[in-house]
Amino acid sequence: MYFFIKIFRNIYKVFFITLLMVLAGAAIFIYLPKELSARLIDEDGLVETLQVILFVIGAIICLVYKACKIWEEGLSGGFLLTILALRELDFQIKFTEISITRTKYYFSPDVSLTAKIVGGIVVFSILYVLIAFARRNLSKLIDGIINQKIWSILTINGILFIAAAMIIDRSLTILTLIGFEDTIKMEFTKTFFEEMAELAIPALFLAALITYGVIFYKTRKTN
Repeated sequence: MYFFIKIFRNIYKVFFITLLMVLAGAAIFIYLPKELSARLIDEDGLVETLQVILFVIGAIICLVYKACKIWEEGLSGGFLLTILALRELDFQIKFTEISITRTKYYFSPDVSLTAKIVGGIVVFSILYVLIAFARRNLSKLIDGIINQKIWSILTINGILFIAAAMIIDRSLTILTLIGFEDTIKMEFTKTFFEEMAELAIPALFLAALITYGVIFYKTRKTN
């Protein structure tokens, strides 16, 4: 029992430290002049640009790991991180007003049948790679968590912050359902927290990749 508590505690420590950084970053945006903070967190602002850069760096590292036989799933990992980078660039809505990841895209009369078919193929292809990737790497991730490898703890926290960002994104809808008024100030505040949580995702994955590579290199050098 103590062993599992210890594992959970290590995951919680990284989550808590990252959360404090997210809160600190959001607080800085709140106290910045409104025009400056709005410019920093808009669609082409500094925070989103950093998210894309970190995802791209992670994807490149994945490909290098594949080439150097450090991680056999490097190609799939690089593909998924590239998809996340493209999502931050809103690539999924570049050709239509509706994202191909939304159900209404496939029922909208404004979207052609060809576009719906292409969108469906793209989405199912990504899902297939994601499921196959998870199946091939889940046991290794679990083993890393059991053995308290820092790269696995960072990876789990990256996944947790994906969930956290999704919850923050839906937070105003939930608040309005229980009686709170959706105001412009609340929209801005929500956006600050959401963008910082989304920035934590590629940062955690990148830290996990770098840590994994360092451990692999040290192990190979020792052997």
